[in-house]
Amino acid sequence: MKLTVLMDNTTILDKPYLSESGLSFLIETDDAKVVFDTGYSPIFLSNARKMGIELTDITAVAISHGHNDHTNGLPALGKLLQRSGKRITVILHPACLEKKWWRNQDGSLEEIGMPIDQEALEMFYDVTPIETPTIIGDSLYFLGNIPRNDPAANESIGLIANKENQLEPDFVLDDSAIVYDGKDGLVIINGCAHSGLVNIMSYTKELFPGKPVAAVIGGFHMISKDQSWLGDTAAKIRTFEPNMIYPCHCTDEASRAFLRSQFPVGTIGVGSILTFK
Repeated sequence: MKLTVLMDNTTILDKPYLSESGLSFLIETDDAKVVFDTGYSPIFLSNARKMGIELTDITAVAISHGHNDHTNGLPALGKLLQRSGKRITVILHPACLEKKWWRNQDGSLEEIGMPIDQEALEMFYDVTPIETPTIIGDSLYFLGNIPRNDPAANESIGLIANKENQLEPDFVLDDSAIVYDGKDGLVIINGCAHSGLVNIMSYTKELFPGKPVAAVIGGFHMISKDQSWLGDTAAKIRTFEPNMIYPCHCTDEASRAFLRSQFPVGTIGVGSILTFK
């Protein structure tokens, strides 16, 4: 499996790529070429061109969750595929399609969900909502709904409308992840880990018992957390014995520094290429 970082908050030094507060990975196996998240804008497409990567031959798009810093590039990618005569599947949790808002300090509401609704999305893609673990490529799985047994993940991020069309806290129940089950072990790939990194790892081990964790890659949603919270989470992560972790996107530098004191931590940014057997 080969993972190329098309978009992240940072770039690898001495590389002519652009970064933004968003995430996009290209994941390739023997029979699949999957774009995982599409960043905050179409810039990930420009980065792919600079890397010499052709995206019109991808086999699927998978979305980690419905926030705009992971989905705003969907229309631009859809138009690119449409011009090439391709129509592929977008794999996501059904709650990704719900509208999401952030309440600003002045009380105003700002939309932070996907840039287009399901009807507009279906102009470019075959939309496939998934709630159960599903294979999407050679040894590559989309986890769907992730059980939340570790309470550290119970943090609301913005607002969402309920069935009565009233706004209530959004716990980002659509947050999911991808797992590669390879010879090196399990590679867990997440977007922001709103469902909780411990929950994602626990569910992965439940689905693939006895398999070692080769790596955990992606946003860990560790932003401005105190050291006691990080210490508790790190202790739980340690029980899964990951060989390497690659925190990026929504993992601030203080959290990364703490993680480096606890685990083998790899450098990652736009332009990074990671390979696993």
